[in-house]
Amino acid sequence: MRVEEFGLGHTFHISGIVMDSFYSGFAGYVDLEVMQEDLNYSEHNINLLLLKIRPGEYNNVIDDIELIISGNLGDNFTYINLNQTFDDNPQLLLKQLVLVLLYLSCFYLFSRI
Repeated sequence: MRVEEFGLGHTFHISGIVMDSFYSGFAGYVDLEVMQEDLNYSEHNINLLLLKIRPGEYNNVIDDIELIISGNLGDNFTYINLNQTFDDNPQLLLKQLVLVLLYLSCFYLFSRI
């Protein structure tokens, strides 16, 4: 995806998104084409805006967010709540870490024989 923005006259190529779902400084890269395929979007149909909402305030502001989106952008735009995805990431990584440790333990054990 190419974007000409910022009044600089430069064309920028966006090839992916970097996300730090744990806010820890360790980020993961998601290729834009892969994300578009997984979400079943065509080439120019992704517009992302990430909002950080205070804990416990989501239910109070979601109606306002829906009104702002539909009033300013139209019915073709919507929102996706990614909180569950971010909450599931530690569990997924923990399972993968256990498998890696198991593999390393087996490798170490059999290399000593």
